[in-house]
Amino acid sequence: MPSSLGVVVSRMNVTIRPAVISDIDRLVAIENAVFATDRLSRRSFRQAVESPTTETL
Repeated sequence: MPSSLGVVVSRMNVTIRPAVISDIDRLVAIENAVFATDRLSRRSFRQAVESPTTETL
């Protein structure tokens, strides 16, 4: 499907759900792939996932 920039974008099935502890490795991998600096640490992701007042998706 062409986007407004003329780039071909494939369709994907995406599910958005609350993160769980077993997602942390993948979240860290995404964080490291996307951001060169000011990244969230594994510890920060764990705290966010375990926090009763934070939603991590």
